[in-house]
Parts: sequence; C-alpha cells; structure tokens
Amino acid sequence: MAADCFGLSPEDVTFWRGEIRDYSSMSKLLRDLVSKYKVSRNDAGVMLYDIFDDFSLDDISYVWKWDIDGNGQGISDDSLDKYLKHLLQH
Repeated sequence: MAADCFGLSPEDVTFWRGEIRDYSSMSKLLRDLVSKYKVSRNDAGVMLYDIFDDFSLDDISYVWKWDIDGNGQGISDDSLDKYLKHLLQH
C-alpha cells in the first residue's frame, strides 16, 4: 500500500474503510496511518477525508492540534477520541 502526502489510493481507502470497524480510538487509527505510510500527523489527518465521508474541517482542526508525541502541548489522545468519536459510531 502506498500513499502520497495528501491522500490514499482507492485500494487503500477500501482497505481502511473495512478496518475502521475494528477501531474504537481515532488516536490509534491515526497512529496506525502515520506508522504505515510514514507521514506526518497532518498528512494522516488529510487521509481521513478519504476514509470518512463525513469528515469535516472542524474534525481536521482537532487532528492538527493533537499532541501525537505526548509532550503536553495540544489535545490529548483521550480528548481527540472524544471529539472524533462520531466518526467511529457504526
């Protein structure tokens, strides 16, 4: 699977849409995207536009403010999961 810095291939979108059923945490999903594609937090956030039909600008603003490194600056994993939980409700 490959991704450019702004989106996923149609095959990858299909893969991740199938995988999201197994996620209960958006921070975990984002960490998996970052790890798999070796992209930044911001690029992984943009990938969510491909995966979720109802992903909004408000949603991506939370991702961009997320403290992915856990250094105490930004939105915690728990807060990000709370803000974006609507995306994982099946």
